[in-house]
Amino acid sequence: MKLITSEEILRRYIPNVIASVKGEVPLIDKLTSFLDIAEEWVAHTFTSESTFSTIAGYADANIVKTYAAKVVVCEAFKNAVPSLDLILTPNGFGIVSNSNVAPASKERVYRLIDSLEAERDIAISLLLSSLPGEPSWMTSTQCEYFSATMFPNLDICDYLGVAHQQWKKYQEVRATLLEIEQHIATQFLGQEQLDVFRKEAMSPSSTSYLMKSVIRSLRAYEAQVLKNKLSTPEPTVCTPPTALVSIVNIIRSQPDEFPLWHSSSIAELYKPAIFENKKMDTAYWF
Repeated sequence: MKLITSEEILRRYIPNVIASVKGEVPLIDKLTSFLDIAEEWVAHTFTSESTFSTIAGYADANIVKTYAAKVVVCEAFKNAVPSLDLILTPNGFGIVSNSNVAPASKERVYRLIDSLEAERDIAISLLLSSLPGEPSWMTSTQCEYFSATMFPNLDICDYLGVAHQQWKKYQEVRATLLEIEQHIATQFLGQEQLDVFRKEAMSPSSTSYLMKSVIRSLRAYEAQVLKNKLSTPEPTVCTPPTALVSIVNIIRSQPDEFPLWHSSSIAELYKPAIFENKKMDTAYWF
């Protein structure tokens, strides 16, 4: 384990755990295999191996390390909960209990697992928001995955009104988001300009109010289209995308602000053909 290396660190992220007494197996020993798997999951899914190693080398007070550790512990504990109160005896499985502590009901155990998942998802979103500050992460395949849409973290779930199982929902809707953005790139913005907006959504660097406004409008439009698709699975007649037309009109009127769009092939679609009268024509148009 690289992040959770002691009982003290582990207990910072797990409240309401009775301290181990002499002769008992320490909590970290019970969770070692779960923590190992959780760390591998975080490295493979979110940070990359090299970035995870870098984060592990930070001081414990480092905020990125705190977010990563929270994700690891919540994931490990969530997966371990069902087996923590069970022991294998010669006669089968039994529940750990004594005269002072009664076993929790099944409903309370489920609530605990749901709570751990919710805390983990909040930490995932915070971790993803902080990772653009890690240079090694910016060239990773994990960065490519999350920067491929205008929603590089789990906040699309907030737009959709999804409060539970946000990481699961993010994975479910990502493919549809990519389809929506492909249509936007092909018909309205062009791939190059959309990539600029995606990069800016992931790691804001522009001080332009207009750039920020366009990105907000684009994200809101995508979220609404996605919401409609999820609520109406059957194909429906599409209404004119007035929000996208407005965005394109803003971009067309600001060549200095969006030079990439104006130099792209997509811009030609928005240049109307101009009829010109010529002397050799047999008629004139007024």
